[in-house]
Amino acid sequence: MINRFPEVKVVVDALLLSLPAVADVGVVMVLLFLVFSVFGVTFLKGTFYKCLESSLTPEELNLVTYPKLVGQLTSAELSWLDVDSPNCGANTWEVGKTPTSRELCSCLNGDWVETIPQNFNNVLSGFALLFEISTTESWVSVMYAAIDQRGTDTQPVRDTNRAWALFFVVFLSLGAFFILELFVGVIIENFSRLRDTKGLVLMTDAQRQWASTQQFIMRIKPEVLLRRPERKLRAICYDFIMPGSNPWFDRFIVAVIIANSIGIATISFGDSDEKSIVLGILNLLFSSIFVVESVLKITALGKGYFRSRWNIFDFVVVCGLVAGFILKISINDQRLAGSISSLISLIRMGRLIRLIRLVKQLRAPFNTMVSVLPGMVNIISLLLLLFFVYAVCGVQLYGTIALQGELNEQANFRSVGNAMLLLLRFSTGEGWMSVMYALLEEREDCCEDIWCCKRDPSLDMCDSNPKYEEASPWCIDEDDYPNCSEVNGCSAGASVFVYFYSFTMIVSFVILNMLVAAVLQAFEASDEGELLDPADLEHFVSVWSEFDPDATWFINASDVQSFLSRLRPPLGMAGQFNAEKGGIYTKDPCLLGIAVNGKKQVNIVNVATLLAKRHAKEELGEQFGELSDDHPIQHRATRHLAGMSSTLGDVYTKEAGVILRAVVRWKRRRRRMAIQMEDGLGHNTTSP
Repeated sequence: MINRFPEVKVVVDALLLSLPAVADVGVVMVLLFLVFSVFGVTFLKGTFYKCLESSLTPEELNLVTYPKLVGQLTSAELSWLDVDSPNCGANTWEVGKTPTSRELCSCLNGDWVETIPQNFNNVLSGFALLFEISTTESWVSVMYAAIDQRGTDTQPVRDTNRAWALFFVVFLSLGAFFILELFVGVIIENFSRLRDTKGLVLMTDAQRQWASTQQFIMRIKPEVLLRRPERKLRAICYDFIMPGSNPWFDRFIVAVIIANSIGIATISFGDSDEKSIVLGILNLLFSSIFVVESVLKITALGKGYFRSRWNIFDFVVVCGLVAGFILKISINDQRLAGSISSLISLIRMGRLIRLIRLVKQLRAPFNTMVSVLPGMVNIISLLLLLFFVYAVCGVQLYGTIALQGELNEQANFRSVGNAMLLLLRFSTGEGWMSVMYALLEEREDCCEDIWCCKRDPSLDMCDSNPKYEEASPWCIDEDDYPNCSEVNGCSAGASVFVYFYSFTMIVSFVILNMLVAAVLQAFEASDEGELLDPADLEHFVSVWSEFDPDATWFINASDVQSFLSRLRPPLGMAGQFNAEKGGIYTKDPCLLGIAVNGKKQVNIVNVATLLAKRHAKEELGEQFGELSDDHPIQHRATRHLAGMSSTLGDVYTKEAGVILRAVVRWKRRRRRMAIQMEDGLGHNTTSP
């Protein structure tokens, strides 16, 4: 199935390429966990237990917590002990013996239980505990259990050994944060390696700079040239809204957007009527300003207003505001009117997105977010595939387990949909351990022994492997009762450790870190090129729009010289071209290599790429190296050459040929005219 989707296959290739390095990090993790596990087993084995408080009286619990010598026990305390119980060995106690908390708990018919599901009783259990808390799930509960413990078979007391907090803080710093960063670093490194190996060559430093610059150039897009209207009213509106003639207009709109958002943010439950009236007036004022802004821009720009996606977004928001106010006024139902008012506030908050366009510092992270979306979609597709596989396995393994504790109506494996939602929750590290241990808990109406029902017919409710019957389907919803069978399977067994641990390792440690790697790579790609700045591209697009006002991506080949003469360095030659020396346009191989289509037009990306190449050659000198034809950036660059049949050099050659032929014809014609004039003069002088 993955082979049918090349985008997902790329992610799988990157994942497979990362496996050896991930395995190396896994070895480091195992060694680190081994050290902490051995340390924990040495000092904490058998300590995470207590006598259940609810099974004892306060006096009995105090005796269990602080045991006495047998000879110091009072007659009342001795009367509490059930010496006839098979679990109590009080008859064998000597006078000088101090019984443990566990022994006293047994003699008092108390329940000696685990304080937490995890323990350090052996190295394997310690590994499992450390792995679970390395996901930062329930690590505080484990730390408190270690702090409260007082030794083996001893009742814990709160805050007895606070120094154990340092053990868990150090482990989380190394085992969670450091190891997690190692996973991230390994995956990012292999992403970069995959990107390089796709080019089939190892790039030199100069090639890397050129590749980075070329990738930077690929983001270039033409912009529509906004001309000042001729009509007086439209011209006035144009001068008022355009940043070039009135920069304060955009600043004012930014201030209004921020003030509007602050006003909406001050709304809270239980506001006084006076506050609601003031906020309502302010909202009406801000909305009116937004409407006036749209009217001014539509008047000034006409149809050109709708060529910008940002303007379309603004127009939709304004239309939503107007429609909301009309509905609010025309509807009498107060509850519905309140909902519409909330919707209007939500629409107004959408104006905050405009700050991305108006504030340049916000464009880089926004562009990064947009550019990373395709890569994230590929990784999320793989993630959903894993979710589906684990959801199906979860339904097959745990779908018939009786609900208990954290395994409830909202969190269960009764259907694939519920299982996928539960796995989504687990992928965030939220509550996966509690569900895992809920699956392990014994059910009151179920036997641990798989043959218990067959040996004891009286256990009617015991069903270690319930089966579906059409005559009596499972009781899933309330509508299924009474003609249904309760889903009453026994505990899951040790398979939950394989299921939950493997899911956590694959999803949390690897797949989600691939998302982090994709985002970081997008930030790296969104940075300015090695040899160019964003301002250089902005100037290039600005000058290009003078020759391509409708943003068609093409200009005439005959306009290239004029374009270069207006484009400032490093890409252009403004102020550098000497008309008397000439020849700079017809001698530069990069300029002559600009591709030309059948309409004698050149493409903006190809022109920018070759101008950047010319600049790179000047900066890098002999170190400059072309990228391999198999390099991904080269593939992207060649996509813009579709339909290009010749080069600018070919056009100049043809034009030069036409000029030369015209000069030759003119010289021949002039020679013939000179000969004819000489013949005419000679004839006139010889005639009588």
